[in-house]
Amino acid sequence: MPFSVAGTATSTADYNIVPDSSVTISAGSLSADIDITLIDDDLDEADETIVVTMGDPVNATQAEITAHTVTITDN
Repeated sequence: MPFSVAGTATSTADYNIVPDSSVTISAGSLSADIDITLIDDDLDEADETIVVTMGDPVNATQAEITAHTVTITDN
C-alpha cells in the first residue's frame, strides 16, 4: 500500500522513515509497521510534525482513518 509523508519536519535532518513509500499488508492482517527514527540535534526549534497519509490500497478497503500525525517536540 502506498503512503505519502508530509509535515513540517525534514526527512534525514529531523527523522528517518522505513520503509519510505509503501508497505505490504498481508492477507488477513489489518496493519503494517512504519518505523520513524527521530534524529537528535542541538538546534532550538519549535514543534515539528510528520504526517503519514495512506494512499489507495489495491484489493483492499480503506478504513476511515487514513492519516496519522507525529509531533516532534524540541528537547
